[in-house]
Amino acid sequence: WSEPSIPGKDLNTLSSSEIVYFYNVETDAFFLNGMDWNANACATRLTNGDKVVSIPQQCYALTSNGTVSVQLKSFPDRYLSCLSGNANDIWVDQNQNRNFTYTETTQGSRIYTLRNTSFGKDLDVTWDYGGHITIANGAGHTKWAFISETDITSGAYALYKAKKQLHGVYKAVCDAGKQVQYSTALATAHAAYTAGDATESSIINAARTLFNVVS
Repeated sequence: WSEPSIPGKDLNTLSSSEIVYFYNVETDAFFLNGMDWNANACATRLTNGDKVVSIPQQCYALTSNGTVSVQLKSFPDRYLSCLSGNANDIWVDQNQNRNFTYTETTQGSRIYTLRNTSFGKDLDVTWDYGGHITIANGAGHTKWAFISETDITSGAYALYKAKKQLHGVYKAVCDAGKQVQYSTALATAHAAYTAGDATESSIINAARTLFNVVS
């Protein structure tokens, strides 16, 4: 099975005026812009579920023409910025637009790593569920995406999450070396996984069914 495709935006084509949600793929947490002063950068889950946008988590991604750098802007003239190389010394209220260089993790994946250009460290998150955004004291959660409001409210993000869960059950079966033993159940789940009319509910039901068979 292929990994589910994240409903992320291509940074090379993203408009600087488009509201996006800066998403840490591995912790399922979004950049939180907090207050407009004295605020550490954090990442949290969406406030009201996976299909409702959250104003405190809105931001803009400003890319520099001809380079692979991006600035995260959350308030008028306020930016995500690292003030030093120390852990968690990252703020959302700065008026200095310090860039992060970005690299796409896999060609066409729309998943990126962002490296602070001043200190040569990748943007990370402290805990498996979110927490402080950091460049020096993270847990290795360095994969990020930029998700639009439409992809949240349309259910595309929720469908992606459901597919990740089903893919996780499939991977667990493979890791246990039981693909042959559960080949019929896997084939049924894969049909649901790749269906053109797949919905969040159909994928959740397929994951539940597969889990019940193999557990």
